[in-house]
Amino acid sequence: MTNTYPGLPKTIKLGIHTVTIKVTDPHDDRQRRLDNAYGVSDWDGLTILLESGLQLSFARQVLLHEIMHMIRFANSPLPIGVANPKSWKFHDWEHYFINLWDGQILSVLKDNLELKKFLLPDSNTEETPTPKKRKTS
Repeated sequence: MTNTYPGLPKTIKLGIHTVTIKVTDPHDDRQRRLDNAYGVSDWDGLTILLESGLQLSFARQVLLHEIMHMIRFANSPLPIGVANPKSWKFHDWEHYFINLWDGQILSVLKDNLELKKFLLPDSNTEETPTPKKRKTS
């Protein structure tokens, strides 16, 4: 499928990994139809699937969401020494995820200039996207 998002990089660097970004038609992609999602992160395949035809601002948000999934996959699921995460309170989980993502997101943006330009375009050149109507079933 042709990339429908100007400036979207084909790959990004995530630590030592190279992650491929593919724009796909949701009707051709069984996994995405089953997940009913606009994007999917495949850690085993080091691939992010992004639905075609979304508003550009929404595509950026979905891509960042999927990158955050990949960051979590790249790190251990729980901090070392956590015996019973079920006993954690909201505050504990909130800080766990903030600590997991803050430095990693900055690193991903630093290491991927093309991605940074796509996610954070110059507001003077930003186009006004046409809203996409989605069929409901």
